[in-house]
Amino acid sequence: MKRKIGTAMLVGLFLVGLTSLAYSWGGPGGFGYHGRGPSWGGTFFDLRVIPDLKLTPEQETKIDALRMEHLRDIKPLEEKMFSLSRELRLLWLERVPDEAKINAVEKELRSVRDQIWDKTTAYMIKVKGILTPEQQQKLSAYRWFSQGRMGPGRSSFGPGPCWR
Repeated sequence: MKRKIGTAMLVGLFLVGLTSLAYSWGGPGGFGYHGRGPSWGGTFFDLRVIPDLKLTPEQETKIDALRMEHLRDIKPLEEKMFSLSRELRLLWLERVPDEAKINAVEKELRSVRDQIWDKTTAYMIKVKGILTPEQQQKLSAYRWFSQGRMGPGRSSFGPGPCWR
């Protein structure tokens, strides 16, 4: 009896350890490398998570409308990007990869990514236009919303607000 209880406790402790490890890596929304807060896989530039901004209800409504419009605009491009990525993966898995085909798909993939970046830049400029100068100054302290080498931050969309 004691052996069964001990084994059950050991298994339970092991599961708790695995769960905490998985949670610490990915967090509730996954994509652990993005840090906490807005990211590509999460709330996508949701400024409501930044308490310092003190957005008015009108600003929140306008920003939400812009974000939803932006997400609708880039959805077909994202689908095309994922389709091209799958196609590229299959080309690389061929026994003798065709360099010309791979280069063509990579070029098209870069073009789609550039289109997404252009739309994202336009979206970010529109959002900043809704904010007051004081809010814009506070927002610029957050790395994920400041333009860098690759756009916001330096990764795909930069880490969240915890990475000041």
